[in-house]
Amino acid sequence: MRTRTSTEAPLEPPRDESEGERRKAMMANERDPRFALAGKVALVTGGGTGIGASTALQLAQLGATVVVAGRREAPLQATVDRIEAAGAAAWAHRADVTDEAAVEDLVAAVVDRAGGLHLAVNSAGGGFLGDIGETDAATFDAVMRVNAYATFFSMRAELRAIEASGGGAIVNVSSTAGIRGLPQFSAYSAAKHAVVGMTRCVALEAAGRGVRINAVAPGTTATDMIDQLPTEVKDALAAACALQRIADPEEIARSIVHLLTDATYCTGMVLPVDGGLP
Repeated sequence: MRTRTSTEAPLEPPRDESEGERRKAMMANERDPRFALAGKVALVTGGGTGIGASTALQLAQLGATVVVAGRREAPLQATVDRIEAAGAAAWAHRADVTDEAAVEDLVAAVVDRAGGLHLAVNSAGGGFLGDIGETDAATFDAVMRVNAYATFFSMRAELRAIEASGGGAIVNVSSTAGIRGLPQFSAYSAAKHAVVGMTRCVALEAAGRGVRINAVAPGTTATDMIDQLPTEVKDALAAACALQRIADPEEIARSIVHLLTDATYCTGMVLPVDGGLP
């Protein structure tokens, strides 16, 4: 068994690492060619807040040019400002990813401006908490559109562009609700199960075309959607996992970024990042 000497870097950063230590770890990864993303163009939908914003920042730290897309211009620009302040390149593109034509225009604009597309993260989404008897057809349709339809439109357009750019990877953001049942989440769970199904199917279609497609299934994460839940619901969700806490978006982003790098032999995988749900 190989023993690590005191002069070697730790195998992984400590759990209470500072922002500076996290950036040092990122820079160390940049020296590993499997993790280097210089010259790559990445599109992150839902990139203005939460998991999407954290993912965009980490991709930029590894050298990618990042495009963040979503419906609200202010949070998108805030993400771009953070990336540019770190010395990386990014821009925002306002788009409603539930609109098929808008998604086609978005991907075409990225390719036209950046010269190609290599990586994509589909993190736009939203949910509804309520018993099925309280869920009308319009609400169910809206949840399906922002999660399932948005992923379908985005992945279809991204796949064509990434293949034409020489290959790359896509990560879809599902949820633990997409791999198990949760009371009061029937519409959201149905939509996120659809994301899982599409990921697994399209990964098989894309494997021979140089594009890997995976998904992450985050547990309860400190996003705008979770912040809107009653405190007792958030406490119960945190208590349900082994780590007994809600995840930070940055923690989910790390798993997404790993699946986008060349340091992985994965496609069609759905990775639970859930703090140890039983």
